[in-house]
Order: sequence, then C-alpha cells, then structure tokens
Amino acid sequence: MSLFFSIIFLVAGLYLLFTKKTIAPWFPTRKKDFPRINRIADLKPGEVLYELGCGDGRVCNYLAKKNPEVKVVGIESFALVYLVARLRKFFSGTKNLELKLGDVYKEDLSPADALYTFAIIESINGQLKEKILKEMKQDARLISYTFSIKDWPGSVEVDDSSDFGLKVNVYKK
Repeated sequence: MSLFFSIIFLVAGLYLLFTKKTIAPWFPTRKKDFPRINRIADLKPGEVLYELGCGDGRVCNYLAKKNPEVKVVGIESFALVYLVARLRKFFSGTKNLELKLGDVYKEDLSPADALYTFAIIESINGQLKEKILKEMKQDARLISYTFSIKDWPGSVEVDDSSDFGLKVNVYKK
C-alpha cells in the first residue's frame, strides 16, 4: 500500500513539476539522514526554520520534535501530499510546527533563520535561488539536500558523511 501511494505521489509530483507548480517531484528525504540534517541545521532556541516543499511533512515534523524551542514552518504546493503532512502533524501532536498549503515562490521567506529544501537542481539554481538571495536574512542559512547551488555569493559548507553518497550543502549569505 505504501508503494502504491509513493508511486501516485511521484507521478503527480512529476506532473506538477513540469507544469511549473512545484520545486520538485515528491521524493522523500532518506529517514537515515534526518539526524544529520538536524545536526547540520544547528537550530537555536527562538529560531525559525522553513522547509521549502515539505512534502508529507516527515522532515519538518522530525525537526520540530527534536527542537521544541524552534518554530518550524513547512510549505507544500501539492494538496494531496500536504494533507498527508497535516495528518502526520495531527497524530504526532507537534505544537511548534506550522504547515502551509501554498506556493513557495509567493511565500515571504524573510522570517526564516534557516531554510531547508530538497529542490531539484533546475529549481534551486533558477528562480528559487533568486528569491532566496533576495529575501534571506544576512545570518540565515540555507540547507540543500543533495543538490548544489552554482555561484553562491556567500560561504558554502558541504557535508558528505552519508553512507549513500548524498551531500547536504549549507549556504550562508
């Protein structure tokens, strides 16, 4: 049953991607990498983290649970996957997680101290990069799972400690 839903979400996500309504098809972050992402995010009490394209809410829910003193905001444009994220939030009881159904390109990203995304290379190096650079706070950090951003004007750190070869890139202005 889980495989069935995964295939449905992937096909629908690919459709949305090619119709320019999303930053990536729904393809979940590896659960084994959640602790690594949490460590790399290095969230401090009072900070705000936005997950751009939160999908089914697994990552933002994990980060919210591990960092109860941090506000976590997940943004998803695909309604079906967003509903799964809402259910996950409801059953987990996570209080510091806010989920939004909407377009990442229309969301104000300036309140975020940290941004996390698993956007595909075309999105992260195109319009999304421009938006992030325009709205990102000076000391904020962008965490990109797997895909690299070309010609970033600030500092870049790469964590390649995954046993599967997946990098996590951290960008600062």
